[in-house]
Amino acid sequence: MPRIWLSALLLVLAYPPFDLGLLGLVALIPWLQTLEEASPRAAWRAGYWLGVLFFAGTMWWLVYVTVVGFVALVAYLALFFAAVWLMRRPSPWTLVALPSWWASLEYLRSTLLSGLGWNLLAHTQWRGPLLQVAELGGVFMVSWIVALVNVGVWLSVRRSSWRPTVLAVLVLVIAVGYGAVRRTTVEHHLREGPTVRVGLVQGNIPQSQKWDPKFAQMIVERYTRLTQQADLQALYEKRYASEPFVDVMPAGSHPDTRSVRGANFCRIALHRPNGGDIAVVLSVIDNLVKGASGQAVQNMNIMFGFPETAGLEQLALLP
Repeated sequence: MPRIWLSALLLVLAYPPFDLGLLGLVALIPWLQTLEEASPRAAWRAGYWLGVLFFAGTMWWLVYVTVVGFVALVAYLALFFAAVWLMRRPSPWTLVALPSWWASLEYLRSTLLSGLGWNLLAHTQWRGPLLQVAELGGVFMVSWIVALVNVGVWLSVRRSSWRPTVLAVLVLVIAVGYGAVRRTTVEHHLREGPTVRVGLVQGNIPQSQKWDPKFAQMIVERYTRLTQQADLQALYEKRYASEPFVDVMPAGSHPDTRSVRGANFCRIALHRPNGGDIAVVLSVIDNLVKGASGQAVQNMNIMFGFPETAGLEQLALLP
């Protein structure tokens, strides 16, 4: 049991908020050592308790949503750890077979009963270049490599031979090298290429409606409308991002004339009534400042090479 607790602790520390991802490469070793001579029942029990401790330690926050659901979910997910007992006996193929079985169990866990792909072994590597190999074989390939290192070290200790560890580390080095090269290439292209602005929209769809086919059309229409609004909003925000006296207000806002009284500012708000094709642009200025004297000073600053904002940065005089 102490080895199970140790493996559970190492696994929990490998995930957020601790993020000690390197521990994921060795976290399974103490647990694997308990499976060597264990009976099928004992091996199943060891895997199940490891699963319970791990998922309870990484998904504890679900108690704030539902205590009963948290207990039931942990009890269910732990079954996938318990299933490793089927591959507990070392064989000439264990170095490849056991990681493959682990990755297969993660795939099943992510797809069965609507699936729950949280806290896969690959997620311990989200900070490093190893994660980049997911573009070749998906997240389960990353999990396979992490499990491979664990199994390789375990087999080396058991057989008093460094060969399994050397082979596993060689695969790890190749994968990390590939990821590092790919990331460097992509980052170079990002620096050299154009900047693309991306907007994220949240539809605030109630959980009771998300999976109900009756609400599918409503959900599509809501996201279509939000996307159209986000596109228009982003267009204006990009255009006026560097303008010191133009303020594009958050989506859904309404400008107020008192917010620009006595100031050289123009505030703009955008709307699409009923999500249609008509765009309504609302703007407010102080007619005596931005509309006259303030604009004159701004023009003079530009003409004579002064800072454009010189003498014009005072705040609005709210009533």
